[in-house]
Amino acid sequence: MFADDDPVWEQHSGGRGHRDRPEWQCPDDLALAEAFYGTVRGRAKVFLDVLIDHPGMLLGVTDLHHLTGDDAFGTRRSVAGVVSGLHRAHRDSGRRYPFHWWGGDFVCYGMKPGVAELFRRAREGGAA
Repeated sequence: MFADDDPVWEQHSGGRGHRDRPEWQCPDDLALAEAFYGTVRGRAKVFLDVLIDHPGMLLGVTDLHHLTGDDAFGTRRSVAGVVSGLHRAHRDSGRRYPFHWWGGDFVCYGMKPGVAELFRRAREGGAA
């Protein structure tokens, strides 16, 4: 598990989805996180939930597939399609994507523990 300040988070492949916007802050951005999470549907929500429930972990496509049992997470391309469903929520939030991703031979995704805590609260309706 990687802490919020681990250098691995800055080695991501997220590009402009991370560099052009402010980082999520817990608890300051709770209302924004609730709005983001509230607009996400289907497999995109399943994807977010897996990352929220595994804070600080880097999860590959195989991990996502095993954790969800959903064939939508069976290949890099299928996961990328699910992730693309988060574009509108990302754009409307004014914040970075709440998760990071790394490309290459072993594509993986992860959510910083502090951001996962923020989105856990958002998922629970603001509960501390």
